[in-house]
Amino acid sequence: SGLRCGEIEGLEWESYDGETLKVVRGMWRGIAGEPKSRASKASIPVIAPLRTFLEQHRLVCGNPTAAIMFPTRKNTPLSLGNLLHDHIRPALDKAGIVWGGFHAFRRGLATNLHALGIDDLTIQKILRHSDVSVTQRYYIKTLPEQSIAAMKKFEDSIEEARLICNESAKAESASKLVQ
Repeated sequence: SGLRCGEIEGLEWESYDGETLKVVRGMWRGIAGEPKSRASKASIPVIAPLRTFLEQHRLVCGNPTAAIMFPTRKNTPLSLGNLLHDHIRPALDKAGIVWGGFHAFRRGLATNLHALGIDDLTIQKILRHSDVSVTQRYYIKTLPEQSIAAMKKFEDSIEEARLICNESAKAESASKLVQ
C-alpha cells in the first residue's frame, strides 16, 4: 500500500471505500494524531490483492463500518512494534531471514514501481511525499538487473555507432577508388 507504520496503525474502516484508503490519522507510540504532512493526507489506490485481504479481514472482524481496522483484543490500535516482536521476528529468525525493517516495504514499492516504468512523480504521489526528490533520493533503489540492462543498452549503442562509422568509412574509401 505504501503506508507508513503509524498510518497503518491509525487506519479505521471509515477511511476505506473499497477502492482507496484515505489517510486521516496516524499513530505515534499509541497516540493518535495528524498524518505526517499535508501531502500525507491523501488517498491511495488499493490493488486487488490488498482489497481481497481487507475484505476477508473485515468479515473476520464482524463486518464493521466504523472501527479501528487492526485492533488488539482490547480494541485498541495494533502496535506494529508489538506485532514485530511477538510474531514477525520469531518467524523470520526461525526461517533464517534477516529483518529489513518495515520501511523496506515503502522502499520496495517505490523501487518495483520504478522498475515497471512508472514515472517518479506518480511514485511520489503514491508514497505521498511532499517533494519528488525525497522519493528519488531515498526510496527508489537501482536493482542489479537494471544496472546490467543499462550497460548492455550502452554497449549496444556503441556497437551500433561503430557499425555506422565502418559503413561510412567503407563508403568514403569506395568513393576515393572511383575518383
